[in-house]
Amino acid sequence: MIKQAVLDKLSALTEIEKEQQETGQFVNDLSPYTLIKTADKRVVNKRLLSHHSIYLSKHNRFAPYPLHSHQFVEINYMLKGECDELVEGEPIHLKEGNVLMMDIGYHHSISTLHENDLMINLNFNNKNISFKFWDETHKKDSFIYQYIFNISVQNHNKQKFILFPKNADITDTMNEIINEYFFGYKYRGMIIDNYFNILLAKIIRNYPMIKKRTYDNQQKNIS
Repeated sequence: MIKQAVLDKLSALTEIEKEQQETGQFVNDLSPYTLIKTADKRVVNKRLLSHHSIYLSKHNRFAPYPLHSHQFVEINYMLKGECDELVEGEPIHLKEGNVLMMDIGYHHSISTLHENDLMINLNFNNKNISFKFWDETHKKDSFIYQYIFNISVQNHNKQKFILFPKNADITDTMNEIINEYFFGYKYRGMIIDNYFNILLAKIIRNYPMIKKRTYDNQQKNIS
């Protein structure tokens, strides 16, 4: 469960949100150090993670976020409310509790989030994924295992993204990561790193995906 102090902190308006709420226009939230920007391209580079093994941020509300890509893996977690995204031109609708995982280099844009919508971005490098203690039996029968393994060794995944519907087991771990990150507990970095591996293991456990399929917001049957 998200701690009330953390929820209050995330619900409070940032300076960027105040400006976007007033104008309805996107305000850049990245420094030149972490952003590669040209006339037709907006890329968030690995420098964003230069001081973090795992980086979390609240997505700013009240304006659409323009098309961009990342030099790392991103998970969008819908903590509250809902929103729409375009991933490589494919429309995605996120509901509360949904987890959207996108591989390195894919382009996406995000529609306007409103006051009661809270989305958390969880960013990490492929080097943060450790298979040391994972069950080797998953390799042959789990598409999700293979998908995450490909990310870890920088193999290209043909599938652009995977959208997971709400799952209480996964939500519990995501919320613990958010609590640790935004509340500022002592030793939070060590604890978050361990929670992160638990998160990936829970995703594999709950969504084995024996066949290559996308969990597209519960529109397909889960087996």
